[in-house]
Amino acid sequence: MGEDGVRVIRDYLDAWVEGDVDKGTSFYADDIVCHLGGRSPVAGTYGSKEEFKEGYIDRVLETTNGGWSVTGYQDIASSESRVYVVVNERFERPGREPVDGERVAIYDVQDGKIRTMWAYDTDPYAIDELLS
Repeated sequence: MGEDGVRVIRDYLDAWVEGDVDKGTSFYADDIVCHLGGRSPVAGTYGSKEEFKEGYIDRVLETTNGGWSVTGYQDIASSESRVYVVVNERFERPGREPVDGERVAIYDVQDGKIRTMWAYDTDPYAIDELLS
């Protein structure tokens, strides 16, 4: 994967840091498979770009009244088949304490598109409670 995969993921995460949902989702392959840990209503496995956008992204933005953002990222590494990164996120929901967290994300990039994503929050219980 090397530098091409890392470049794709940097561009992808830069779009999210800028708050550009459409640009961020443009990096997903139509048949992306996304695995999100936890027990909140949005945790689970999604089997397409449309399913992930509607089932996770749109629902999180709705639940938080737009108070979910990617605030940064660091520690990008790659192997022959994957890119690994620590992503910083903030979840804010009216009437609740905001949650700032780190998410370890693993991406499989092929032909300039993200084909598979695994995401593991460092404090899944806090995210689960805020999104439930």
